[in-house]
Amino acid sequence: MLHRFQNMKMSAKVRKLALTLACAGLSLLAGLYPTLAPASLVGIAAAALATPRNYLPSLAIWVFVLIPIGYMDVSRAVGRYLTPAAIIVFVWQARIILAHPERLGRSTIASALSTLAITFALLSSAAGSYSIFTSVAWILTFFVCILMPLIGGAVSDDDVSTSLARTLATVGIFVGAVSALDFFFQMNPWSSLYKDQINLKTWSVFRTRSSLGHPLVAGVLGSACLATCIFARDSLPRWLMLSGATGSIIATLLTVSRTAVLAVIAGLAVGLVSQIMFGSNRARVRAIGGILISCILVGVLLFSPLLSERNNSSGGENSALYRVDGLHNAFQMFSERPILGFGPGTSADAYADLYSGLLESSALQLLVSLGMIGSALVFLGFFLLLMAGLRRGAIWEVSALTAVSVGISGFSAIDSNPGILVIFSALLYMLRRRIRRVSNSAH
Repeated sequence: MLHRFQNMKMSAKVRKLALTLACAGLSLLAGLYPTLAPASLVGIAAAALATPRNYLPSLAIWVFVLIPIGYMDVSRAVGRYLTPAAIIVFVWQARIILAHPERLGRSTIASALSTLAITFALLSSAAGSYSIFTSVAWILTFFVCILMPLIGGAVSDDDVSTSLARTLATVGIFVGAVSALDFFFQMNPWSSLYKDQINLKTWSVFRTRSSLGHPLVAGVLGSACLATCIFARDSLPRWLMLSGATGSIIATLLTVSRTAVLAVIAGLAVGLVSQIMFGSNRARVRAIGGILISCILVGVLLFSPLLSERNNSSGGENSALYRVDGLHNAFQMFSERPILGFGPGTSADAYADLYSGLLESSALQLLVSLGMIGSALVFLGFFLLLMAGLRRGAIWEVSALTAVSVGISGFSAIDSNPGILVIFSALLYMLRRRIRRVSNSAH
Protein backbone atom coordinates (compact mmCIF):
# COMPACT_ATOMS: atom_id res chain seq x y z
CA MET A 1 0.00 0.00 0.00
CA LEU A 2 2.83 2.39 0.93
CA HIS A 3 4.68 1.50 -2.28
CA ARG A 4 1.56 2.26 -4.33
CA PHE A 5 1.13 5.61 -2.57
CA GLN A 6 4.77 6.53 -3.28
CA ASN A 7 4.30 5.61 -6.95
CA MET A 8 1.23 7.84 -7.15
CA LYS A 9 3.17 10.76 -5.62
CA MET A 10 6.01 10.24 -8.08
CA SER A 11 3.54 10.04 -10.98
CA ALA A 12 1.93 13.33 -9.89
CA LYS A 13 5.35 15.03 -9.72
CA VAL A 14 6.30 13.76 -13.17
CA ARG A 15 2.99 15.04 -14.56
CA LYS A 16 3.51 18.48 -13.02
CA LEU A 17 7.05 18.64 -14.39
CA ALA A 18 5.83 17.65 -17.85
CA LEU A 19 3.10 20.31 -17.78
CA THR A 20 5.58 22.95 -16.61
CA LEU A 21 8.03 22.12 -19.40
CA ALA A 22 5.22 22.02 -21.96
CA CYS A 23 3.92 25.46 -20.98
CA ALA A 24 7.45 26.89 -20.82
CA GLY A 25 8.14 25.41 -24.26
CA LEU A 26 4.98 26.94 -25.72
CA SER A 27 5.87 30.28 -24.12
CA LEU A 28 9.35 30.08 -25.65
CA LEU A 29 7.78 29.28 -29.01
CA ALA A 30 5.59 32.39 -28.74
CA GLY A 31 8.66 34.48 -27.96
CA LEU A 32 10.87 33.11 -30.72
CA TYR A 33 8.19 32.94 -33.43
CA PRO A 34 5.65 35.75 -32.89
CA THR A 35 3.41 34.49 -35.71
CA LEU A 36 2.85 31.32 -33.68
CA ALA A 37 2.00 33.27 -30.51
CA PRO A 38 -1.81 32.89 -30.79
CA ALA A 39 -1.55 29.12 -31.24
CA SER A 40 0.97 28.91 -28.39
CA LEU A 41 -1.32 30.82 -26.03
CA VAL A 42 -4.23 28.54 -26.92
CA GLY A 43 -1.99 25.56 -26.18
CA ILE A 44 -1.00 27.04 -22.83
CA ALA A 45 -4.67 27.59 -21.94
CA ALA A 46 -5.45 23.99 -22.89
CA ALA A 47 -2.56 22.73 -20.75
CA ALA A 48 -3.78 24.84 -17.84
CA LEU A 49 -7.21 23.27 -18.17
CA ALA A 50 -5.59 19.84 -17.89
CA THR A 51 -3.44 20.83 -14.89
CA PRO A 52 -4.53 20.01 -11.32
CA ARG A 53 -6.10 23.21 -10.04
CA ASN A 54 -3.88 23.48 -6.97
CA TYR A 55 -0.74 23.45 -9.11
CA LEU A 56 -1.77 26.32 -11.40
CA PRO A 57 -0.36 29.18 -9.26
CA SER A 58 3.02 27.39 -9.14
CA LEU A 59 2.81 26.76 -12.89
CA ALA A 60 2.21 30.47 -13.57
CA ILE A 61 5.22 31.46 -11.45
CA TRP A 62 7.51 28.93 -13.14
CA VAL A 63 6.47 30.03 -16.64
CA PHE A 64 7.09 33.66 -15.64
CA VAL A 65 10.55 32.76 -14.26
CA LEU A 66 11.69 30.40 -17.01
CA ILE A 67 10.71 32.43 -20.09
CA PRO A 68 11.29 36.23 -19.96
CA ILE A 69 8.75 36.93 -22.69
CA GLY A 70 8.36 40.57 -21.63
CA TYR A 71 11.99 41.16 -22.66
CA MET A 72 11.88 39.20 -25.92
CA ASP A 73 11.16 40.56 -29.38
CA VAL A 74 7.39 40.02 -29.37
CA SER A 75 4.32 42.22 -29.67
CA ARG A 76 3.24 44.30 -26.72
CA ALA A 77 0.01 42.35 -26.45
CA VAL A 78 1.84 39.06 -25.81
CA GLY A 79 4.95 40.39 -24.07
CA ARG A 80 3.31 42.86 -21.70
CA TYR A 81 -0.37 42.07 -21.30
CA LEU A 82 -1.66 38.72 -22.57
CA THR A 83 1.41 36.87 -21.29
CA PRO A 84 1.54 33.08 -20.90
CA ALA A 85 1.68 33.40 -17.10
CA ALA A 86 -1.35 35.72 -17.11
CA ILE A 87 -3.25 33.19 -19.27
CA ILE A 88 -2.54 30.51 -16.66
CA VAL A 89 -3.72 32.78 -13.83
CA PHE A 90 -6.91 33.50 -15.77
CA VAL A 91 -7.64 29.78 -16.30
CA TRP A 92 -6.88 29.07 -12.63
CA GLN A 93 -9.23 31.71 -11.33
CA ALA A 94 -11.94 31.01 -13.90
CA ARG A 95 -11.96 27.36 -12.82
CA ILE A 96 -12.25 28.36 -9.17
CA ILE A 97 -15.02 30.90 -9.69
CA LEU A 98 -17.02 28.62 -12.01
CA ALA A 99 -16.73 25.83 -9.44
CA HIS A 100 -18.36 28.00 -6.74
CA PRO A 101 -20.67 30.49 -8.50
CA GLU A 102 -23.16 30.34 -5.63
CA ARG A 103 -20.57 31.82 -3.26
CA LEU A 104 -20.08 35.01 -5.25
CA GLY A 105 -23.12 36.55 -3.60
CA ARG A 106 -21.74 35.89 -0.14
CA SER A 107 -18.93 38.43 -0.35
CA THR A 108 -18.95 41.11 2.30
CA ILE A 109 -20.41 44.46 1.43
CA ALA A 110 -17.00 46.09 1.94
CA SER A 111 -15.32 43.70 -0.53
CA ALA A 112 -18.01 44.17 -3.16
CA LEU A 113 -18.03 47.94 -2.84
CA SER A 114 -14.24 48.25 -2.96
CA THR A 115 -14.07 46.07 -6.11
CA LEU A 116 -16.81 48.10 -7.78
CA ALA A 117 -15.20 51.40 -6.76
CA ILE A 118 -11.80 50.44 -8.20
CA THR A 119 -13.40 49.12 -11.40
CA PHE A 120 -15.44 52.31 -11.81
CA ALA A 121 -12.35 54.48 -11.21
CA LEU A 122 -10.35 52.53 -13.82
CA LEU A 123 -13.10 52.79 -16.43
CA SER A 124 -13.62 56.51 -15.71
CA SER A 125 -9.90 57.14 -16.14
CA ALA A 126 -9.85 55.09 -19.36
CA ALA A 127 -12.65 57.23 -20.85
CA GLY A 128 -10.19 60.09 -21.40
CA SER A 129 -7.14 57.92 -21.91
CA TYR A 130 -3.93 58.97 -23.62
CA SER A 131 -4.16 55.61 -25.44
CA ILE A 132 -7.41 53.67 -25.26
CA PHE A 133 -5.85 50.41 -26.50
CA THR A 134 -3.18 50.56 -23.78
CA SER A 135 -5.76 51.33 -21.11
CA VAL A 136 -8.08 48.48 -22.10
CA ALA A 137 -5.17 46.02 -22.22
CA TRP A 138 -3.87 47.22 -18.84
CA ILE A 139 -7.31 46.98 -17.19
CA LEU A 140 -7.70 43.41 -18.48
CA THR A 141 -4.26 42.48 -17.09
CA PHE A 142 -5.04 44.14 -13.75
CA PHE A 143 -8.38 42.34 -13.59
CA VAL A 144 -6.82 38.93 -14.31
CA CYS A 145 -3.76 39.25 -12.08
CA ILE A 146 -5.18 41.28 -9.17
CA LEU A 147 -8.97 41.34 -8.98
CA MET A 148 -9.67 37.75 -10.07
CA PRO A 149 -7.37 36.24 -7.41
CA LEU A 150 -9.07 38.39 -4.77
CA ILE A 151 -12.48 37.19 -5.97
CA GLY A 152 -11.24 33.60 -6.13
CA GLY A 153 -9.78 33.76 -2.66
CA ALA A 154 -13.14 34.94 -1.35
CA VAL A 155 -14.99 31.87 -2.65
CA SER A 156 -12.46 29.02 -2.82
CA ASP A 157 -11.49 26.29 -0.37
CA ASP A 158 -8.31 25.39 -2.27
CA ASP A 159 -5.29 25.73 0.02
CA VAL A 160 -2.14 26.31 -2.02
CA SER A 161 -0.12 27.80 0.83
CA THR A 162 2.36 24.94 1.27
CA SER A 163 2.84 24.28 -2.45
CA LEU A 164 3.24 28.01 -3.13
CA ALA A 165 5.81 28.41 -0.34
CA ARG A 166 7.79 25.46 -1.70
CA THR A 167 7.60 26.83 -5.22
CA LEU A 168 8.92 30.24 -4.17
CA ALA A 169 11.73 28.63 -2.16
CA THR A 170 12.69 26.50 -5.18
CA VAL A 171 12.52 29.57 -7.43
CA GLY A 172 14.92 31.26 -4.99
CA ILE A 173 17.38 28.40 -5.47
CA PHE A 174 16.99 28.53 -9.25
CA VAL A 175 17.36 32.32 -9.62
CA GLY A 176 20.33 32.30 -7.22
CA ALA A 177 22.03 29.55 -9.22
CA VAL A 178 21.53 31.33 -12.55
CA SER A 179 22.79 34.60 -11.01
CA ALA A 180 25.89 32.88 -9.61
CA LEU A 181 26.57 31.26 -12.99
CA ASP A 182 26.26 34.68 -14.61
CA PHE A 183 28.63 36.30 -12.10
CA PHE A 184 31.36 33.71 -11.71
CA PHE A 185 31.47 32.34 -15.27
CA GLN A 186 30.01 35.29 -17.26
CA MET A 187 27.53 32.84 -18.72
CA ASN A 188 23.78 33.36 -18.83
CA PRO A 189 21.94 30.91 -21.10
CA TRP A 190 18.96 33.29 -21.23
CA SER A 191 20.93 36.20 -22.77
CA SER A 192 20.31 34.90 -26.28
CA LEU A 193 16.55 35.23 -25.72
CA TYR A 194 16.58 38.95 -24.92
CA LYS A 195 15.97 41.50 -27.64
CA ASP A 196 18.97 43.53 -28.75
CA GLN A 197 18.30 46.67 -26.74
CA ILE A 198 18.15 44.61 -23.55
CA ASN A 199 21.58 43.04 -24.13
CA LEU A 200 23.04 46.39 -25.17
CA LYS A 201 22.06 47.92 -21.82
CA THR A 202 25.12 48.05 -19.53
CA TRP A 203 25.89 49.36 -16.06
CA SER A 204 29.00 50.65 -14.32
CA VAL A 205 29.24 47.38 -12.33
CA PHE A 206 28.17 43.79 -12.96
CA ARG A 207 24.41 43.26 -12.48
CA THR A 208 22.70 39.96 -13.18
CA ARG A 209 19.51 39.72 -15.19
CA SER A 210 19.22 36.06 -14.22
CA SER A 211 16.44 34.46 -16.29
CA LEU A 212 14.10 37.43 -15.80
CA GLY A 213 15.39 40.03 -18.26
CA HIS A 214 16.17 42.84 -15.81
CA PRO A 215 18.12 43.06 -12.52
CA LEU A 216 15.24 44.74 -10.72
CA VAL A 217 12.75 42.01 -11.70
CA ALA A 218 15.23 39.46 -10.32
CA GLY A 219 15.55 41.61 -7.18
CA VAL A 220 11.79 41.76 -6.70
CA LEU A 221 11.44 38.00 -7.00
CA GLY A 222 14.49 37.37 -4.83
CA SER A 223 13.15 39.55 -2.02
CA ALA A 224 9.75 37.80 -2.14
CA CYS A 225 11.38 34.35 -2.08
CA LEU A 226 13.55 35.36 0.88
CA ALA A 227 10.55 36.62 2.87
CA THR A 228 8.76 33.35 2.09
CA CYS A 229 11.69 31.19 3.22
CA ILE A 230 11.96 33.05 6.53
CA PHE A 231 8.32 33.45 7.50
CA ALA A 232 6.81 30.33 5.90
CA ARG A 233 9.52 28.06 7.25
CA ASP A 234 6.98 25.84 9.04
CA SER A 235 5.70 24.85 5.58
CA LEU A 236 9.18 24.03 4.28
CA PRO A 237 11.66 21.24 4.92
CA ARG A 238 14.72 22.70 6.65
CA TRP A 239 17.01 22.01 3.69
CA LEU A 240 14.61 23.78 1.31
CA MET A 241 14.20 26.76 3.63
CA LEU A 242 17.98 27.22 4.05
CA SER A 243 18.88 26.64 0.41
CA GLY A 244 15.98 28.80 -0.80
CA ALA A 245 17.02 31.66 1.48
CA THR A 246 20.63 31.32 0.36
CA GLY A 247 19.70 31.37 -3.32
CA SER A 248 17.41 34.37 -2.78
CA ILE A 249 20.18 36.32 -1.03
CA ILE A 250 22.65 35.51 -3.81
CA ALA A 251 20.17 36.63 -6.48
CA THR A 252 19.33 39.85 -4.63
CA LEU A 253 23.00 40.54 -3.93
CA LEU A 254 24.03 40.14 -7.56
CA THR A 255 21.30 42.42 -8.90
CA VAL A 256 23.25 45.21 -7.15
CA SER A 257 20.00 47.05 -6.64
CA ARG A 258 19.35 49.54 -3.86
CA THR A 259 15.63 49.10 -4.41
CA ALA A 260 15.96 45.32 -3.94
CA VAL A 261 17.77 45.88 -0.64
CA LEU A 262 14.96 48.18 0.50
CA ALA A 263 12.45 45.50 -0.55
CA VAL A 264 14.24 42.92 1.60
CA ILE A 265 14.37 45.31 4.56
CA ALA A 266 10.66 46.15 4.20
CA GLY A 267 9.59 42.51 3.88
CA LEU A 268 11.65 41.39 6.88
CA ALA A 269 10.59 44.36 9.01
CA VAL A 270 6.88 43.83 8.35
CA GLY A 271 7.17 40.12 9.04
CA LEU A 272 9.08 40.52 12.30
CA VAL A 273 6.91 43.34 13.64
CA SER A 274 3.82 41.31 12.74
CA GLN A 275 5.13 38.28 14.61
CA ILE A 276 5.67 40.40 17.70
CA MET A 277 2.32 42.20 17.49
CA PHE A 278 -0.01 39.52 16.16
CA GLY A 279 1.80 36.21 16.61
CA SER A 280 1.64 33.60 19.35
CA ASN A 281 4.04 33.56 22.27
CA ARG A 282 6.19 31.07 20.39
CA ALA A 283 6.22 33.34 17.34
CA ARG A 284 7.31 36.29 19.50
CA VAL A 285 10.22 34.30 20.89
CA ARG A 286 11.22 33.22 17.41
CA ALA A 287 11.02 36.84 16.24
CA ILE A 288 13.90 37.73 18.57
CA GLY A 289 16.14 35.25 16.75
CA GLY A 290 14.68 36.46 13.47
CA ILE A 291 15.74 40.02 14.23
CA LEU A 292 19.34 38.90 14.68
CA ILE A 293 19.31 36.83 11.47
CA SER A 294 17.64 39.67 9.56
CA CYS A 295 20.27 42.16 10.72
CA ILE A 296 22.98 39.83 9.43
CA LEU A 297 21.24 39.37 6.08
CA VAL A 298 20.64 43.09 5.63
CA GLY A 299 24.24 43.80 6.62
CA VAL A 300 25.47 41.39 3.93
CA LEU A 301 23.37 43.19 1.34
CA LEU A 302 24.08 46.76 2.48
CA PHE A 303 27.85 46.31 2.77
CA SER A 304 28.31 44.32 -0.39
CA PRO A 305 31.43 45.46 -2.30
CA LEU A 306 29.38 45.46 -5.51
CA LEU A 307 26.73 47.76 -4.03
CA SER A 308 29.41 50.08 -2.60
CA GLU A 309 31.07 50.22 -6.00
CA ARG A 310 27.75 51.05 -7.66
CA ASN A 311 26.95 53.74 -5.08
CA ASN A 312 30.29 55.41 -5.74
CA SER A 313 30.16 55.06 -9.50
CA SER A 314 28.98 57.66 -11.99
CA GLY A 315 26.24 55.26 -13.06
CA GLY A 316 24.90 54.96 -9.53
CA GLU A 317 24.97 58.72 -8.98
CA ASN A 318 23.32 59.41 -12.34
CA SER A 319 20.62 56.85 -11.56
CA ALA A 320 19.79 58.65 -8.31
CA LEU A 321 19.68 62.03 -10.06
CA TYR A 322 17.53 60.61 -12.85
CA ARG A 323 15.00 59.38 -10.29
CA VAL A 324 14.89 62.83 -8.66
CA ASP A 325 14.18 64.37 -12.05
CA GLY A 326 11.56 61.70 -12.66
CA LEU A 327 9.82 62.60 -9.41
CA HIS A 328 9.64 66.26 -10.45
CA ASN A 329 8.41 65.38 -13.96
CA ALA A 330 5.79 62.97 -12.60
CA PHE A 331 4.27 65.65 -10.39
CA GLN A 332 4.27 68.02 -13.37
CA MET A 333 2.27 65.44 -15.32
CA PHE A 334 0.01 64.79 -12.35
CA SER A 335 -0.78 68.50 -12.10
CA GLU A 336 -2.00 68.43 -15.73
CA ARG A 337 -4.55 65.65 -15.07
CA PRO A 338 -4.88 65.35 -11.30
CA ILE A 339 -8.30 63.71 -10.97
CA LEU A 340 -8.45 60.85 -13.50
CA GLY A 341 -4.87 60.82 -14.79
CA PHE A 342 -3.65 60.00 -18.29
CA GLY A 343 -5.49 56.66 -18.35
CA PRO A 344 -4.66 53.22 -16.93
CA GLY A 345 -1.30 51.92 -18.12
CA THR A 346 -0.41 54.99 -20.21
CA SER A 347 2.16 56.75 -18.01
CA ALA A 348 5.13 55.02 -19.68
CA ASP A 349 4.11 56.15 -23.19
CA ALA A 350 3.04 59.63 -22.09
CA TYR A 351 6.26 60.16 -20.12
CA ALA A 352 8.41 58.96 -23.04
CA ASP A 353 6.65 61.36 -25.40
CA LEU A 354 7.08 64.31 -23.05
CA TYR A 355 10.54 63.64 -21.57
CA SER A 356 12.12 60.98 -23.83
CA GLY A 357 12.86 58.53 -21.05
CA LEU A 358 11.42 56.13 -18.48
CA LEU A 359 9.51 57.00 -15.34
CA GLU A 360 11.49 54.79 -12.96
CA SER A 361 8.83 54.20 -10.32
CA SER A 362 5.74 52.03 -10.48
CA ALA A 363 4.15 54.04 -7.67
CA LEU A 364 4.55 57.26 -9.67
CA GLN A 365 3.34 55.47 -12.80
CA LEU A 366 0.11 54.58 -11.01
CA LEU A 367 -0.29 58.15 -9.79
CA VAL A 368 0.18 59.60 -13.27
CA SER A 369 -1.96 56.98 -15.01
CA LEU A 370 -4.88 56.72 -12.60
CA GLY A 371 -4.86 60.20 -11.08
CA MET A 372 -5.87 61.06 -7.54
CA ILE A 373 -9.05 58.96 -7.34
CA GLY A 374 -7.88 55.71 -8.92
CA SER A 375 -4.44 55.62 -7.30
CA ALA A 376 -5.86 56.48 -3.87
CA LEU A 377 -8.37 53.64 -4.12
CA VAL A 378 -5.69 51.14 -5.20
CA PHE A 379 -3.17 52.19 -2.54
CA LEU A 380 -5.76 52.37 0.24
CA GLY A 381 -7.39 49.08 -0.73
CA PHE A 382 -4.02 47.34 -0.82
CA PHE A 383 -3.00 48.75 2.58
CA LEU A 384 -6.28 47.74 4.22
CA LEU A 385 -5.99 44.26 2.71
CA LEU A 386 -2.51 43.84 4.16
CA MET A 387 -3.63 45.03 7.59
CA ALA A 388 -6.61 42.66 7.55
CA GLY A 389 -4.26 39.82 6.63
CA LEU A 390 -1.84 40.60 9.46
CA ARG A 391 -4.64 40.60 12.04
CA ARG A 392 -5.57 37.11 10.82
CA GLY A 393 -2.08 35.64 10.87
CA ALA A 394 -1.13 35.87 7.18
CA ILE A 395 2.39 36.95 8.10
CA TRP A 396 4.42 35.34 5.32
CA GLU A 397 1.99 36.35 2.59
CA VAL A 398 1.97 39.97 3.77
CA SER A 399 5.76 40.11 4.18
CA ALA A 400 6.24 38.74 0.65
CA LEU A 401 3.65 41.16 -0.79
CA THR A 402 5.37 44.05 1.00
CA ALA A 403 8.72 43.07 -0.49
CA VAL A 404 7.24 42.84 -4.00
CA SER A 405 5.43 46.19 -3.64
CA VAL A 406 8.54 48.03 -2.46
CA GLY A 407 10.62 46.31 -5.12
CA ILE A 408 8.48 47.33 -8.09
CA SER A 409 8.05 50.87 -6.73
CA GLY A 410 11.67 51.57 -7.63
CA PHE A 411 11.57 50.99 -11.37
CA SER A 412 9.42 51.21 -14.48
CA ALA A 413 7.31 48.06 -14.18
CA ILE A 414 3.60 48.32 -13.59
CA ASP A 415 2.84 50.31 -16.75
CA SER A 416 5.85 49.37 -18.87
CA ASN A 417 5.51 45.63 -18.24
CA PRO A 418 2.26 44.92 -16.34
CA GLY A 419 2.75 41.20 -16.85
CA ILE A 420 4.90 41.40 -13.70
CA LEU A 421 1.64 41.59 -11.74
CA VAL A 422 1.47 37.78 -11.87
CA ILE A 423 3.93 37.80 -8.94
CA PHE A 424 1.09 39.25 -6.85
CA SER A 425 -1.61 36.83 -8.00
CA ALA A 426 -1.05 33.72 -5.87
CA LEU A 427 -0.05 35.77 -2.81
CA LEU A 428 -3.22 37.86 -3.03
CA TYR A 429 -5.32 34.75 -3.47
CA MET A 430 -3.84 33.14 -0.35
CA LEU A 431 -4.19 36.36 1.63
CA ARG A 432 -7.86 36.82 0.70
CA ARG A 433 -8.62 33.17 1.38
CA ARG A 434 -7.09 33.34 4.86
CA ILE A 435 -9.03 36.52 5.69
CA ARG A 436 -12.28 34.83 4.69
CA ARG A 437 -11.62 31.60 6.57
CA VAL A 438 -10.50 33.26 9.79
CA SER A 439 -13.41 35.70 9.67
CA ASN A 440 -15.90 32.86 9.09
CA SER A 441 -14.48 30.76 11.94
CA ALA A 442 -14.71 33.75 14.29
CA HIS A 443 -18.46 33.85 13.65
